[in-house]
Amino acid sequence: MVTSDHISDSTLIAASIDDGELFATIFDRHIQAVYRFAASRSDRRGAEDVASEAFTIAFANRHKFRPSASARPWLIGIAINVMRKRRDHGHLAKRTLEKFCIGEIAYSQDPLTLIEQTETEASTRAQVAEALLSLADRDREALLLFTWDDLSYEDIAECLSVPLGTVRSRIHRARAHVREAVIEIQRKADHKRFSVDPSGVRR
Repeated sequence: MVTSDHISDSTLIAASIDDGELFATIFDRHIQAVYRFAASRSDRRGAEDVASEAFTIAFANRHKFRPSASARPWLIGIAINVMRKRRDHGHLAKRTLEKFCIGEIAYSQDPLTLIEQTETEASTRAQVAEALLSLADRDREALLLFTWDDLSYEDIAECLSVPLGTVRSRIHRARAHVREAVIEIQRKADHKRFSVDPSGVRR
């Protein structure tokens, strides 16, 4: 019986087709990552349900797993499909407002600083979160997988079952949209900050 923790995910999943107990190691390795993914987009109970259902589906479909360095993208891809079926966007909006970080979304690996990183008061974050939520679902999901879940473009392509070029296009489009929203927010903030009343006194 295979017991080593150093055996790759691919080998374990292949072996688990004949010995289902081996899949427990895959569960132990990745349950926290799948749970964190779901928790960033749902409440605790919802995240637990999503993670549980995702692993149940993964176990039932382990024979379909394509060899990869890690099973994490495959598992998160299953969790994405579970959440899509649930169509629970309310919690995503709430979590976005709670966890959104301007620098993380709009300026990661971006040489241009378009807004002070400290400009994160609730009203600004709420407006930028609105821009994020206004994205097409597929663009927003790709961006969040890259920023919140720290997945590579290659991993995201595997998660979403799309070509690598499609992932690049979606993330580029999403970041540009949010960046434009941040510029507009800054423009309005500057206008308000330096506006003057009819007496000529700066407000």
